[in-house]
Amino acid sequence: MSQEAAEQGAELRIRSAADLERALESPDIAVRLAVLKAVGENARAAMRYGKHQGRDLVDVLIDQVNTLDNSSLRQAAFTVLSLLPGQRVKEALIKELHFSGEPEAIMAAGRRLAQEEPQERRRIFLPFLMQDDDPVKARQAALALADLADLTPEERLRAALLGTDPAYEPPALDSGTWPCWREALRGIHAEYARQLAQRQGGQAFRELKGRWPELDLASKTWLLTWGSREFALDTVELLAQALEQGPEDLALAALRCVPRYHLAAGLFSQAVEPWARHDDPRLKRAAIRAGAKGVDLIALAKAEPYEGLRLAAVERLGREGEASSVEVLAELLAAESWRVRSAAAQALIGLGEKGLGAARRVMEQGPPSAKAAAAQVLIGQGQEEWLAQGMEKAGFGQD
Repeated sequence: MSQEAAEQGAELRIRSAADLERALESPDIAVRLAVLKAVGENARAAMRYGKHQGRDLVDVLIDQVNTLDNSSLRQAAFTVLSLLPGQRVKEALIKELHFSGEPEAIMAAGRRLAQEEPQERRRIFLPFLMQDDDPVKARQAALALADLADLTPEERLRAALLGTDPAYEPPALDSGTWPCWREALRGIHAEYARQLAQRQGGQAFRELKGRWPELDLASKTWLLTWGSREFALDTVELLAQALEQGPEDLALAALRCVPRYHLAAGLFSQAVEPWARHDDPRLKRAAIRAGAKGVDLIALAKAEPYEGLRLAAVERLGREGEASSVEVLAELLAAESWRVRSAAAQALIGLGEKGLGAARRVMEQGPPSAKAAAAQVLIGQGQEEWLAQGMEKAGFGQD
């Protein structure tokens, strides 16, 4: 045994199975923990002590696992037990896997039992893989089964969802596996199921697009977002349908996707326009950002009481970049709201030379309240030298 164990008590000398059993049943918890640690470091050597009164180390540890009230001692005993070989240990671990509610014990049992032969692993773990009552047991089952070649598509998908590791490959999302994918996309692991589907690229996207009526709202929202980023042309039809038919939450997601189409966003103008008149400010704001026509952007940017709509109008003015818009954005550098000032500055930065000219005019002639935001525009366009010269002329920094 280790020196550490011996140092826990002057009387502790382990030379036989009887000594080992007495040490493991010592009233001194520190002694017991030290001996368990030492046994865990050299479990096979400890097994060579053999039996005392018909009981060996495995019998003692199984008895402690079944009877100890002290959770620290019980966990330590179980961890050591899981390191030992033999059928009795295996049966004790299977029992723990079935009946324990302690995550550490379940994981220790899972690690040891995962070393069994493939068919034995299947027999032990499969009942835990497909249940949601105990996620720790389900994950241990996934870790133990993920490399088996004879899993069904449903079992392989489940293992990939619970394993949360790129090494655990799910089945391809196609017409044959759609039933299990559909359940996964609606289940408690739906978010990760969507990530796994997205990794499969265009084939998965096209399969899901064809299954659009079967998707739930969350999956439709995700598909619009994914599609508009990576498969823009293939997603136009879905976006148009979401804008025209709703429901509102889906239309909101579609509106937020439209700006990704840039100059081609006009494809959706007819479907976008009605949402700009909606009572819900979220929908109205998204519609403005999506390029809704017939909206007085200048009036909104100057005086709209709901700041979210005001910011959307400022953003649109910056994107459209008309001469009148530049002047309004320059005025908004003096707005009371710092968010509006910042949005106006960002819009002018994006307008290049037109925005730069407006910011210089504000620095030279504008009110003091606007000059800090104008400086932000100049810095954003790499005009630090001009800014420094202008401040020097104005007498900034002089005594």
